[in-house]
Amino acid sequence: MRFLSSIALCFGFVSAISGATFGTVVPITGGAADFVIDEPRGRLYLTNTNSDRVEVYSIAQRRFLTPIRVESQPLGIALARDGSTVYVACHTGSSLIEIDPEALAVRSRVSLPARPEGVAVGFDGKVLITTVGTGQGNAFNVLLVYTPNAGPGEQTISAVPVAPPAPANPLLPPNNFGRGGLISRSFLDASRDGRYIIGMNVPNAQARAVFVYEVASATVLRSRTIAGVSSVLSVAPDGSKFMAGLTLFESESLSVLAQQNAANAPYPFPQGTNFNLQQNQGGSVFTPDGGKIYSAFNFVPVQNPPARPNVSQLMISDPDNLLIDTAIQLNENIAGKIDITSDGATIYALSESGFLIIPVSQLRDNPLAEVDTAAKLLTNDQCGVFADQRTGVISVRNTGRGRITAQAQLLQTTPAGPAGLGGAGGPGGGLPGGGVIIIVPPVAGAGGAAGGAAGAANNAQNNIAATAPRSCIASTRAAASRSA
Repeated sequence: MRFLSSIALCFGFVSAISGATFGTVVPITGGAADFVIDEPRGRLYLTNTNSDRVEVYSIAQRRFLTPIRVESQPLGIALARDGSTVYVACHTGSSLIEIDPEALAVRSRVSLPARPEGVAVGFDGKVLITTVGTGQGNAFNVLLVYTPNAGPGEQTISAVPVAPPAPANPLLPPNNFGRGGLISRSFLDASRDGRYIIGMNVPNAQARAVFVYEVASATVLRSRTIAGVSSVLSVAPDGSKFMAGLTLFESESLSVLAQQNAANAPYPFPQGTNFNLQQNQGGSVFTPDGGKIYSAFNFVPVQNPPARPNVSQLMISDPDNLLIDTAIQLNENIAGKIDITSDGATIYALSESGFLIIPVSQLRDNPLAEVDTAAKLLTNDQCGVFADQRTGVISVRNTGRGRITAQAQLLQTTPAGPAGLGGAGGPGGGLPGGGVIIIVPPVAGAGGAAGGAAGAANNAQNNIAATAPRSCIASTRAAASRSA
């Protein structure tokens, strides 16, 4: 009788970049609540709610230009589709400010019947605005449509008759946990073709109202109230799906398609890790072709003063099921909206101290470690029948540039158990029975990720070997009385 002992070795990288982190942090005093990219002019416009102004950042010059003073508590910001106007929703001022991006100055002020929070522009050039509402139960003027250059008989400001619940007032310091991206209680994001605008209102601490607005008909097609969903939005280029925090929704039915989860990753997370559902600590963005989702969500709890030890991972996921392909370690927590340039080369994201510049097109200019297989099954038996399976080798390749060194390290051990779904020995999609040892090969090498690694490509393989332990699933007497 043979007595077997099997272990499964699972390999993965928490960070594919070398010992350095990736991205450049640009600090903003007081943080930013929202931002928009002006690609033709090479700028970012960011609303600084605490300072009542719009920050203007020059991408080419890598510096801030003279800020634009606006009315009190600027929150949402959007760019006209022809690039002619920057729209800013000023909450306390109950106004929509129009900024001339050529003169970098306020062009005009539009008075609103309610205090605004979110703003977005449809394909027809009209501006959708969310407000905290007016009247009984704040049920009126929750959604407003502003028509620039309205013609004869056309209203400049009109209310969308059927609207979702109104959002709460902004979460101002110190109640926003020191993160500018947490100030607003309402967010809007338009699909790239401008046909649909997805909205998220936060009426209270428990509920979130997601809704789909069709620009052509100026109506809310559908809405849904759901709990435990972060309010940061990203929309697929065609508007067919969207992310609200960790959750992926189908726009047609507002049904949940998937949720970001540590179990979706091919690399291990520390034990007890889970994504935070209490606040929008992080964000996501679809690539311009809709083929991937970049996302980063913090694991730290919501607390005051804010916890700072964790650093976000920029995860690259499947847009259909949120399976994580890989992740890049960032050098600061992402704390809100993420956007990407039309060529997919650069990501901008609100972070704890300001915003991050993440040149994703340059990832492979840095050392990138990849393994040839995520798992290796090793077997040991008393009689040596499976002697060739006692050891195993997994190759680690550097598919980027620069030098990299890999070294195996034990991360965690899970108890033996029957095969199951969703974790070792349990239902829901997980690890095989028989005991699992997860080994993480951390990487370190020359060349900082932020500045790009120098040197020729180094694709030499580093081999990580492991040996199955000798173990007998029987008592000593039983083993002695039986022959192989």
